[in-house]
Amino acid sequence: MGALFNALILIGGSTFILIETIPRVLSPEPVASSLMIIMAVFGVTVNGFAVFKMQSGKSMNEKVISLHLWEDVLGWAVVLVGAIVIYFTGWYILDSLLAIGVSLFILYNAFKALKESAEIFLQCIPEDVSLGDLSETLKQIAEIDSIHDLHVWSLDGEHHVASLHAVILNKAEAENAKKMIRSELEKADIHHVTIEIELKGESCGLKQC
Repeated sequence: MGALFNALILIGGSTFILIETIPRVLSPEPVASSLMIIMAVFGVTVNGFAVFKMQSGKSMNEKVISLHLWEDVLGWAVVLVGAIVIYFTGWYILDSLLAIGVSLFILYNAFKALKESAEIFLQCIPEDVSLGDLSETLKQIAEIDSIHDLHVWSLDGEHHVASLHAVILNKAEAENAKKMIRSELEKADIHHVTIEIELKGESCGLKQC
C-alpha cells in the first residue's frame, strides 16, 4: 500500500512540475543561481546519504522509497549543474529544460513502480517465477505422481507464497513428499508454502481432478 501511494505521489508531483515548467520554456524567468548552487550541494549530500542507506532494500515499498530518494538526488544534481551553467551564461531556459527532463525520467519509473504494486495487489505471478518450470521440477520428485492447482504470488515483491495439490501413490510417502516440495520451492526463493496431499484416484473437488 505504501509503495502504491508513493508511486502516485511521484506521478502527481512530476505531472505538476511539467504543467508549471513547460510554459516557462517559452518565457524563461530569471533564477537565483548563487542560492541554487548552495542548496544543490546540500541537497545532493543529504539525499545521497539516504540513497546509500536504502539501496539494499528489496521489498516493493523500499524500492519505491529508493526511487523517491533517487529523484531528489538526480533533481539536486541537475539543479547544481544547471545553476553553475546559468551563473556563467545567463541561460535561464536551461532551468526549465532540465526540470522537464528529470520529471519525465521520474514519471517513467513511477509508472513502472505503480504497475508492479498493482500486480502485487492482484496477486499476479511474480516475474521471476515460471509456474510451468516449477510444476515440472516438482513432478520429478520420486514420491509425487502429479501436481495441480499450483499458485504463486508475492506479498511485497520480495517474499513469495505458494499453494499446491500434490498427488502421491503411497500415503506413507506424504511426509517425505512435503519435505522435498518445500526444499525445491526454497531453491526458487519461495519459503511460505501450503501443500495439500492427495492419493492417486482421490478427488479434491476441483475440476482438474
